[in-house]
This record gives sequence, C-alpha cells and structure tokens, in this order.
Amino acid sequence: MKEINYQVQGYRKTLKRLTVATALTMSALSPASYGGTIDFKVVKFDDNLVRFESTARLEFVAGETKDISGEIRFDPHDLTADLSGTLSVNLRTLKTGIELRDEHMRERHLHTREFPLAKFDLASVEGLPKDITISDSAQAATFKGEFTIHGVTREIEATGNIRYSRVNSVLENTFLGDSLFINVKFQIRLDDYEIPRPRALFFKLAETIEIEVNAALLATDKSAS
Repeated sequence: MKEINYQVQGYRKTLKRLTVATALTMSALSPASYGGTIDFKVVKFDDNLVRFESTARLEFVAGETKDISGEIRFDPHDLTADLSGTLSVNLRTLKTGIELRDEHMRERHLHTREFPLAKFDLASVEGLPKDITISDSAQAATFKGEFTIHGVTREIEATGNIRYSRVNSVLENTFLGDSLFINVKFQIRLDDYEIPRPRALFFKLAETIEIEVNAALLATDKSAS
C-alpha cells in the first residue's frame, strides 16, 4: 500500500511540473511576447453581456443578451499603431423579462427582421499606456468609433475599461491564451437612430438609453508584419 501511495504522489508531482512547464512554454510562445498585430476574437464567457436600461417616467425597463460576436485587431505593445475592430449584438435575442414586450420591441421598434444586429465599429482607444501588456489590471479607457442600430450609423464616444491577460492565466483555470476583457458604457438617443418610442402602458422607454457591453476576447493569430 505504501508503494502505491508513493507512486500516486510521484504522479501528482510529475503532473504539477508538467502543468507549470506547459504554462511557461505557452507564455514564451504568447503572441504578445514577440510583438506585432494580433487578432482577438470574442469567445463564450459567463460574464459576456450586453444590457440596456431605460428610466422613463414612473417606469424602469432593462433588457439583456449574451449573444455577442466580433473581433479586435491591434498591437498590444503599440496602441498608437493601427487599431480596428467590430463588436456585434444579435438584437433578436434581447430579453426584458416579459415575452409580449420582447415581441413588440423586436417587431414594432427595433424591426429586427430587417435590422437583426447592432454594431460598434471601434476606431480608437484613448487613455491607455502605449504598451498595454505592462499591467494585467483593468485600465480605464475611452473608446471611439461608430455605433449602428436600426440601419442608422453615428459616431459615439464610450467610457469603460480594458484588461489584458497573458497566456499564463491557464494556471488560474481561465483562458489558455492572451485575452482581453472589455467593459464599455455609452448612451444613445432613440430619435437619433430613428427608433420609434413605444408608448404602451406596459412598455415605455426614455428618450435616452444606457447601454453597457462586457466581452471576453481571445488571441487567435498574429498577423503578418
């Protein structure tokens, strides 16, 4: 029995050494370790969420969905270089907690058969250090770009934060790869996007809507220089 216990302990030590060695090897091979433009793609994650809030007179309405897709392309070591990306949301999956209200929202106001997606085309990020890899903490930032919904596109400026995590986060059982965690908040006016405001007794929206986006993205490739 002692011999078996020694063998089990030996296997555990070997497995631990292999896990650490794998993490260190992957860290050395991390796209951020050699610089250059990297493509980050949205991945499924429990905290992924798009939420809107409306505080109309005598009524509060909120809706949300986890159906987010998209990618961001940039050089983590040089944010002054070319940066681009798009985050898309499937509006047909928005839920407010009342099915009839959801149906009216899709068919009478957002017209999701014709305009199923809302998109944020990212043009620049300000307020961050040139090299974002120097910290794995969330850093405040300003996101500038164009927001499209209901077939209308307008320039917007959003606030939020972004956190860059290196590949060795595998030791924390998160992602095996360089990853981004983004939080973005902004407001839109329904009239600016030609969205008719609902006025039914059970469904009223304020003129200005608060929108918040949380998304996790994983490095997928290093683009050729």
